Amino acid sequence: ALTNDTRLMQQAIGSVALALEAPQHESGGAFPSIFWLGTDGSLNWADDSGWAGLCREEGSGVSPPNCTGFYHLYDNVWTSYWLLQWRKEATLPLSLRERIDDFVGRVAAFAASVQVQQPDPVPHDGVNGINGGGNLQGSMPAWFDPATLAPRSEMRFNSETAAVAFFLAEAHSAGLKPSPTTGSYLQAAEAAMDFVEREIVPSG
Repeated sequence: ALTNDTRLMQQAIGSVALALEAPQHESGGAFPSIFWLGTDGSLNWADDSGWAGLCREEGSGVSPPNCTGFYHLYDNVWTSYWLLQWRKEATLPLSLRERIDDFVGRVAAFAASVQVQQPDPVPHDGVNGINGGGNLQGSMPAWFDPATLAPRSEMRFNSETAAVAFFLAEAHSAGLKPSPTTGSYLQAAEAAMDFVEREIVPSG
């Protein structure tokens, strides 16, 4: 704590506790990204932020179809990365540290499980690929159906894979144990960066 301000530390730890209240999917670690407190004091969670601003309401006031209601893997892994940093804080209660291990462990297992394992060519259509198309092997889809966790097919080829790789490398460094079905988090991170270097970096 750089300021030695007890009040600020308590508020920060409260934010950590709130992040851990996000309801994770029962069969995967994905969770809603947005929280707000209702005027009646209710706790509310939304799946995403409207595709990070890409979805704006039309003149009719109706949002475009298929723009909301999806888990965003980038939001999930970025939150989880910072939870792992808080895990190192000496003043963090043991109970929260244990909850971080469980919560982030599920996110890491989910992220590794959705990685494209086999060569998967994608045609260039302005959405799915770049430079005439590419190979999805090593990539992580960006958006997932909150009911089924099925990835949105048109958002599989994306640079956000780099953020997932960053998180998985940190999960490996933190000593989180991968599930038998996903293999090493470090290997998953390396495969993800192979995808980024092969398919994303050349496009600028």
